[in-house]
Amino acid sequence: MVRSFVQAALLGGVVAVLLALQCPPTVGFQAATGYHIPSSWKPDSPSFLTKHKASNVVESDSPRTAAAPIEEAIDFIQDETEELLNSFGASEEEKKKIRKGLNLEKDRLEAGMLVGPPGNERTVYEGDLLVHRNHGLCRFEQAVGQRTGDARRKGFLLQFADQQVTLPLGQAELLTRYKSREQAGENPKLAKFTGRRGWSTKLQKAKLHTDKLAKDIMMLYADRDGRYREPCLPDGEEMWAFEAGFHFQPTPDQRTAFEAVMKDMVWRKRPMDRLICGDVGFGKTEVAMRAIYRAVRNGRQVALLAPTTVLAAQHLRTLRRRMPDVAVECLRGGNTRENRRTKERLAAGELEVVVGTHALLGNKVAFQRLGLVVVDEEQRFGVAQKEKLKAASADVDVLTLSATPIPRTLQMSLSGLRDMSSIYTAPEGRQNVSTTVARMGQEVIREAIQYELDRDGQVFYVVPRVAMVEEAVETLQQLVPGVRVAVCHGQMKGTEDVIVQFTLGSADVLVATTIIENGLDIPNVNTIVVQNADMLGLSQLYQLRGRVGRSNRDAHAYLLHGGRGLTSDAMMRLAAMKQMSTLGCGREVARRDLDIRGAGSILSTKQKGGGVGEFGLDLYMQVLEESMAELRGTALTPALACAVALPGLPDPDAAAHLGDALPAAYIPDPAARRQAYNRARVADTREELVAIAEEWNAAYGPPPARVKRLLKVRHLQVAGRTLGVERIAARGADVVLSARGMEFDNWETLVGQVPARAIKHEMAFDPREGTREGPEVVIQGLAKEKPTAQVNYLLGLLIHLTEYVNNIQKRTILLKQR
Repeated sequence: MVRSFVQAALLGGVVAVLLALQCPPTVGFQAATGYHIPSSWKPDSPSFLTKHKASNVVESDSPRTAAAPIEEAIDFIQDETEELLNSFGASEEEKKKIRKGLNLEKDRLEAGMLVGPPGNERTVYEGDLLVHRNHGLCRFEQAVGQRTGDARRKGFLLQFADQQVTLPLGQAELLTRYKSREQAGENPKLAKFTGRRGWSTKLQKAKLHTDKLAKDIMMLYADRDGRYREPCLPDGEEMWAFEAGFHFQPTPDQRTAFEAVMKDMVWRKRPMDRLICGDVGFGKTEVAMRAIYRAVRNGRQVALLAPTTVLAAQHLRTLRRRMPDVAVECLRGGNTRENRRTKERLAAGELEVVVGTHALLGNKVAFQRLGLVVVDEEQRFGVAQKEKLKAASADVDVLTLSATPIPRTLQMSLSGLRDMSSIYTAPEGRQNVSTTVARMGQEVIREAIQYELDRDGQVFYVVPRVAMVEEAVETLQQLVPGVRVAVCHGQMKGTEDVIVQFTLGSADVLVATTIIENGLDIPNVNTIVVQNADMLGLSQLYQLRGRVGRSNRDAHAYLLHGGRGLTSDAMMRLAAMKQMSTLGCGREVARRDLDIRGAGSILSTKQKGGGVGEFGLDLYMQVLEESMAELRGTALTPALACAVALPGLPDPDAAAHLGDALPAAYIPDPAARRQAYNRARVADTREELVAIAEEWNAAYGPPPARVKRLLKVRHLQVAGRTLGVERIAARGADVVLSARGMEFDNWETLVGQVPARAIKHEMAFDPREGTREGPEVVIQGLAKEKPTAQVNYLLGLLIHLTEYVNNIQKRTILLKQR
């Protein structure tokens, strides 16, 4: 039971889907760029770039044991166990059961092991049900030592229906997680190790199922990519100055999210639909702030949708503080004069950003140039409201923020309708919130509040029901004479004003319901007392605790319960909150929901006939990834943007805001010049670039040297993006291709298609394991050549490789359609 509240259900990889690119013709390329492709560089007969690792496992001597986050997140209490159990008023039998569960859980978590393919590993524990790729369902009994030569290392002791098997650690990627020990039940139906034929038949059915699903996903992507909105211009000095106004050091996860959203808005032709998943107080709002400012700088209106008026009011204050030069207003419910005026200004284009609750989805709300919709805590909105949101934002960028959306996120990621960025790194200076679980008592409440007041801080006092508010106020005023108390709940008017005044220090204690659980950020509040905490759910308790600890002060959460009469589930919820006091535990809380619901309901797939239920989510996703790779013909993941930094080729995007990318003398009209620049910048294929160059030639005459250089850069970028290359840059005597998603097998296959006589410079693949940038290909000595020779060599190499990849994709699609 304890484990169900603290088990980390680490997800498998999310499917990345790539639309098949048409193989572009060579005709017109020389005219556009002045470069000719050598006839010696012709694609040989293609072979698939897909990889099926599970069928050809190479054992590794390196240990693959679970990393630290789980153990750090669940710091099991030792000395405090008795005090906690006594506060529950538990019987001796209940104490014995809980105490044993806690001790066993600690032992099991310390024995956690990693399974699954490299890069998509999950932590599993003794007693969990696993799926062996070649043999089926089994139970992980324990980690064992296994002698290999003179070395001794860990392996897996697996229980099948007919025998126990020890699997070497090097074959851990053959295993995927199926269910936790609690979900498995008393007598799970294990597979026979010797019955491979039946399992192979089931796996073949699953493959047919995922093949069909892969085609559906490709159709969804085609529909999504069929929509177009003009991309934002690359960030310039105004955007950089705004980013510098963020007075905190961004975490690595935040930087990754910033970059992902920027690429969505600047380098994609289709509207953005990205979900930012991050723990409470970990910086999701700053991601939204930068997206909003970018949209406004590009002449677009923004709507920020919040689930409560309290949160909407906080966003309004944040926006006005960060963007004093931007017209921002809040649209509230009701037909007031202020609301009517706000709607008129929106329709006229006078307002640049509007914040509100469900009132923003009203039929009478009209925008002149809506370009971005930001949704905070989407799971708090109803189905009808979300349908309205979809209709309102069909062709605009959508950015969603949420702390615990794991099941929804997985469903949308698999369907290909939503991208995701995760923020699970704590901001610098943040401290763990000290959590006390205790029986309701006047002394506990008095000491907690007095401690905070003595250091000039403020306190949240939360009750589960509105009916409890009045009594709580009276109690506090008796316990702490002279204390200033404010009240806030959903059935009263003027909640925003109450919060604002409380933020300004008008009261010492805010007595509130769970209306404050989402998004409220008041750094001076570093103590929260939750009355009758046993009446609230685990996720609610976690969100409430996240309201404190938002400064460099030590923070405290007091979860108070009624003592005797608590249900076993309530005891376990409170015990789990006590254990999960480390920053970043929101992921563990959210993933518990995934374990409880099961994979079938998440994927809307029947758990039979080749669906998820027979294989578990991880293996199903693994097979689905293989189906996707086969359908598109390659396992390469394209890059969204490719930066070029070579001598003699100035970055055209860095100069975009100065008007230097395309000279005004060539395209005089500013609007036409911007459109032309953007079309070439986000072109997907060489064929598209050639068509653009021909249009320019017909409309404005032969391109000058600067425009030819620009087109060469664009051709390099198109080829690089197709191959997953994110940066092409000179480094010393070499030229380096940075390709985060590239693997050695992919590169080896690609290079094998280039005739040896055409390779003048040796190339080395560096996996750069453990780095954020990922693998890179080093073309040795190329930077010693003249700038023109460098560019021509790279164009020849990359265009040859992209033609090979495009040919594979084209032939694969034709074969699949037959």
